[in-house]
Amino acid sequence: MMSSAERERRLAAARYARATMALEGITQSPTVMVQIERFVAGELSIEQVIASVRKTTACQPTEMTKKKQ
Repeated sequence: MMSSAERERRLAAARYARATMALEGITQSPTVMVQIERFVAGELSIEQVIASVRKTTACQPTEMTKKKQ
């Protein structure tokens, strides 16, 4: 089971991601929202969410994000 501190960390990360996307004018699909909710609940890792989003949106990593991985 995930600790409350980990859940709060994941929730804060999800909120930050949503806010960043909104500022960039990106609308989250219902599928992405479900994936993020599953991440917050501890059902998925962030890597699984990113892979799923890339797969469903045909979004590929940029050179900058490749360097971070």
